[in-house]
Amino acid sequence: MAKCSVCDSETLLYVNDKPLCSACDAARNPGPLYRQVTAAKAELVALSKQFDALNNKEIVAGTHGIPYPDSVGIVESLGATIRASFNKYHAAFTAYIAAIRKR
Repeated sequence: MAKCSVCDSETLLYVNDKPLCSACDAARNPGPLYRQVTAAKAELVALSKQFDALNNKEIVAGTHGIPYPDSVGIVESLGATIRASFNKYHAAFTAYIAAIRKR
Protein backbone atom coordinates (compact mmCIF):
# COMPACT_ATOMS: atom_id res chain seq x y z
CA MET A 1 0.00 0.00 0.00
CA ALA A 2 1.25 3.49 -0.88
CA LYS A 3 1.97 6.28 1.60
CA CYS A 4 0.08 9.58 1.33
CA SER A 5 2.31 12.24 -0.23
CA VAL A 6 1.18 14.74 2.43
CA CYS A 7 0.80 12.93 5.76
CA ASP A 8 2.44 9.52 5.12
CA SER A 9 -0.64 7.50 6.06
CA GLU A 10 -1.42 4.41 4.00
CA THR A 11 -3.75 4.95 1.05
CA LEU A 12 -5.04 3.42 -2.14
CA LEU A 13 -6.15 6.77 -3.57
CA TYR A 14 -4.07 8.51 -6.23
CA VAL A 15 -4.59 12.13 -7.29
CA ASN A 16 -2.53 13.43 -10.22
CA ASP A 17 -0.45 10.24 -10.06
CA LYS A 18 0.47 10.95 -6.41
CA PRO A 19 -0.76 8.89 -3.46
CA LEU A 20 -3.12 10.98 -1.34
CA CYS A 21 -5.33 9.84 1.54
CA SER A 22 -8.98 10.87 1.52
CA ALA A 23 -8.52 13.24 4.49
CA CYS A 24 -5.73 15.15 2.79
CA ASP A 25 -7.61 15.17 -0.50
CA ALA A 26 -10.70 16.67 1.17
CA ALA A 27 -8.55 19.29 2.95
CA ARG A 28 -6.82 20.30 -0.28
CA ASN A 29 -9.86 20.19 -2.56
CA PRO A 30 -10.78 23.70 -3.72
CA GLY A 31 -14.25 22.55 -4.86
CA PRO A 32 -16.19 24.22 -2.02
CA LEU A 33 -14.15 27.39 -2.51
CA TYR A 34 -14.95 27.38 -6.22
CA ARG A 35 -18.65 27.10 -5.43
CA GLN A 36 -18.29 30.17 -3.18
CA VAL A 37 -16.60 32.04 -6.04
CA THR A 38 -19.35 31.16 -8.52
CA ALA A 39 -22.10 32.08 -6.02
CA ALA A 40 -20.46 35.44 -5.27
CA LYS A 41 -19.98 36.09 -8.99
CA ALA A 42 -23.63 35.28 -9.73
CA GLU A 43 -24.70 37.72 -7.03
CA LEU A 44 -22.43 40.42 -8.45
CA VAL A 45 -23.71 39.85 -11.99
CA ALA A 46 -27.33 40.04 -10.82
CA LEU A 47 -26.66 43.32 -9.01
CA SER A 48 -24.85 44.70 -12.06
CA LYS A 49 -27.85 43.86 -14.23
CA GLN A 50 -30.11 45.55 -11.69
CA PHE A 51 -27.91 48.66 -11.84
CA ASP A 52 -27.95 48.63 -15.66
CA ALA A 53 -31.74 48.40 -15.64
CA LEU A 54 -31.95 51.27 -13.17
CA ASN A 55 -29.53 53.36 -15.20
CA ASN A 56 -31.03 52.69 -18.62
CA LYS A 57 -34.73 52.69 -17.84
CA GLU A 58 -35.02 55.06 -14.95
CA ILE A 59 -32.09 57.46 -14.98
CA VAL A 60 -31.45 57.93 -18.71
CA ALA A 61 -35.06 57.66 -19.87
CA GLY A 62 -36.39 59.51 -16.82
CA THR A 63 -39.36 57.17 -16.49
CA HIS A 64 -38.91 56.29 -12.84
CA GLY A 65 -41.12 59.05 -11.43
CA ILE A 66 -39.04 59.16 -8.22
CA PRO A 67 -38.24 62.69 -6.99
CA TYR A 68 -34.63 63.88 -7.02
CA PRO A 69 -33.32 63.17 -3.51
CA ASP A 70 -34.85 59.70 -3.36
CA SER A 71 -33.57 58.66 -6.80
CA VAL A 72 -30.01 59.61 -5.83
CA GLY A 73 -30.40 57.63 -2.60
CA ILE A 74 -31.49 54.57 -4.56
CA VAL A 75 -28.42 54.80 -6.81
CA GLU A 76 -26.09 55.30 -3.83
CA SER A 77 -27.64 52.38 -1.96
CA LEU A 78 -27.35 50.08 -4.95
CA GLY A 79 -23.76 51.23 -5.46
CA ALA A 80 -22.91 50.37 -1.85
CA THR A 81 -24.54 46.95 -2.27
CA ILE A 82 -22.54 46.32 -5.44
CA ARG A 83 -19.28 47.32 -3.71
CA ALA A 84 -20.01 44.93 -0.83
CA SER A 85 -20.83 42.17 -3.32
CA PHE A 86 -17.59 42.82 -5.21
CA ASN A 87 -15.59 42.65 -1.97
CA LYS A 88 -17.25 39.32 -1.17
CA TYR A 89 -16.41 38.03 -4.68
CA HIS A 90 -12.83 39.26 -4.37
CA ALA A 91 -12.36 37.55 -0.99
CA ALA A 92 -13.78 34.25 -2.29
CA PHE A 93 -11.62 34.40 -5.41
CA THR A 94 -8.50 35.20 -3.38
CA ALA A 95 -9.15 32.21 -1.08
CA TYR A 96 -9.69 29.96 -4.11
CA ILE A 97 -6.40 31.07 -5.73
CA ALA A 98 -4.55 30.55 -2.44
CA ALA A 99 -5.95 27.00 -2.21
CA ILE A 100 -4.85 26.21 -5.75
CA ARG A 101 -1.34 27.51 -5.11
CA LYS A 102 -0.98 25.18 -2.09
CA ARG A 103 -1.48 22.11 -4.31
